Amino acid sequence: MELIVIPTVKVEGLLDMEGLMREMERAFREFLEGHVMMPKRMILDVPGKGNALYMPALVQGYMGFKVITIYPSNADKGLQTSYALMILQDGETGMPLAVIDGDVLTAYRTGAVTGIAAKHLAREDARIIGIIGAGRQARTQLLALTKATGARDVIVYDVDREAAMSYTSWAAGMGLTASVLETPEDVAKRSDILVLATTSKDPVIRGDWLRNGELLISIGWAGASSREVDDSTLLTSDKIVVDSIEAALEESGDIRIPLEKGVIDRRSIYAELGEIVAGRKRGREGLDEKIFFKSVGLAFEDVVAAKYVYEKVSATKSSRGPL
Repeated sequence: MELIVIPTVKVEGLLDMEGLMREMERAFREFLEGHVMMPKRMILDVPGKGNALYMPALVQGYMGFKVITIYPSNADKGLQTSYALMILQDGETGMPLAVIDGDVLTAYRTGAVTGIAAKHLAREDARIIGIIGAGRQARTQLLALTKATGARDVIVYDVDREAAMSYTSWAAGMGLTASVLETPEDVAKRSDILVLATTSKDPVIRGDWLRNGELLISIGWAGASSREVDDSTLLTSDKIVVDSIEAALEESGDIRIPLEKGVIDRRSIYAELGEIVAGRKRGREGLDEKIFFKSVGLAFEDVVAAKYVYEKVSATKSSRGPL
């Protein structure tokens, strides 16, 4: 069996959000049922630069690990703030199967998780999607949310107004109504579903900006001491849902910091996403519920996405060998 190298352009052509969301929802059930092996990810803190994360997992007969760097200051250099590479192996033999560019893979798998969360936690009549942080992740977030909900209006804020304008042009090309707003507060106060996709170390929104019935999704991560939301966001949320309680308590400043301060305790976390997907706990139960979903990002999600791409490539003769 030859090792396949799958570059960005190929990954983009093989990933479709609806299919990946179905696979990811199944994987969250398996994670809940204990059928996924996922050691704690190793985090290398590079002083003054950023973080490097090494994330291994075994799921659905495949194993592998992702290496991802998050360097917020790269934006000042005209570079991406994040770079990623995925190694996929056969779970039975340990044989290396593929080396996959991880940037698009990460964006899609994170978007797929958001789509699943919105499917279960957003209001059925949600129409306005708010985006704070108009980078690559924001695009796959929007792809997933438009698959999972009927929302078709997009409002966006980014500290880089040009990035925000570019994002709304792209969204308009999808047939959506898109506009740039002046402040994060403006976006938060008008959204039915609000996504935070930043590398901020300090809160970018306040809880008193959120509307009744709003679903807030935080996917940003810039270290365990960083956070995108303030204490009042958690205090005013009717439900706090996470992808993994263990990971959120250890790695998410949005959860860990208020916990250490005594603002919340472990019982404040209503559910893991897998519990809701599997029907063990209810998702949204009322139109006025404010729900906060924190996605830390889990290694098994990367393996599932890599498996999805690899199996599509393997199905064609032309995919053998370097691409």
